[in-house]
Amino acid sequence: DNLREASRTVLDGLRAGDQAALVMFNSTVTVGPALTSRAGLVQAAIDDAEPTGETSLVDASFAGMMVAEADAGRGLVMVFSDGRDTSSWLRPEAVIDVAKRCDAVVYGVASGLAQRSEFLGELADQTGGRLFKIESTRSLSEVFREVLGEFRQRYLVSYSPAGVSREGWHELAVRVKSRKAAVRARPGYLAGQ
Repeated sequence: DNLREASRTVLDGLRAGDQAALVMFNSTVTVGPALTSRAGLVQAAIDDAEPTGETSLVDASFAGMMVAEADAGRGLVMVFSDGRDTSSWLRPEAVIDVAKRCDAVVYGVASGLAQRSEFLGELADQTGGRLFKIESTRSLSEVFREVLGEFRQRYLVSYSPAGVSREGWHELAVRVKSRKAAVRARPGYLAGQ
């Protein structure tokens, strides 16, 4: 019920032109509805969902990033899990590698056993997002509202490298002079390949 209410908070916060999609997971990953501006379709799917079974967190995170990549612009992927991955086929390292290449920004919200999982934190770090660890799902609406607000305050900074290899991982650091600003950025980029 708390997750359903938090989802309403996000969907009610969407603006004209925004789209939403839903990726549900247990031992399988289900995508649907796909990206749509009709938030009611997404909310209906959330309301009808029944939490059962295992946890395919890694597979679902990959699917969420792929759905986000289908949209123009920078996509926000919000991943909520209350347990460690118990049934994914994909390796966490492979999904982290995909995250380094895609434009989606991942925010994780973890409770229960998921708080001890390193995967969500690494995924958020590599995409310029953030991981929220919560003790109770009663605070989900507040956390989801914060994620949406923070994402809406993002800026896009472009960078054209010169004199560096066209292949491999390149670290980047983004800093601001003002101490009043918080910077969340990808730690680098993967060139070539």
